[in-house]
Amino acid sequence: LMLSLCVGLTCPIWGIFGFFLPHIGLKQGWELLLVSIPFGFTNGTMQGFSRTLFGLMLPPGKEAAFFSLYQITDKGSSFLGPLVLAAISQSSGSMRGGFFYAVMMLSIPLVLL
Repeated sequence: LMLSLCVGLTCPIWGIFGFFLPHIGLKQGWELLLVSIPFGFTNGTMQGFSRTLFGLMLPPGKEAAFFSLYQITDKGSSFLGPLVLAAISQSSGSMRGGFFYAVMMLSIPLVLL
């Protein structure tokens, strides 16, 4: 899970390079392909690992109740990420500010694990 989080951090960190470097940092099409392939491979495993870890922490006999809560919060909160990114884009004038948010959201679980 930690390896998946580290690989998942490559895309937003590479995008942050675009703030400081003139020719790289998700400014070319090939860069997006280069960093999105590992991110795509690790995103599915990260979700699977998180569900497995969640399942291991559940009290026996209460799995259905907790997994239904997991699904509601997982799908119900899917509007928060785009909402935060829209607020960051509006306030900073650039969508690149969202990379800092993505790094923060992927780094917090990495530190906690």
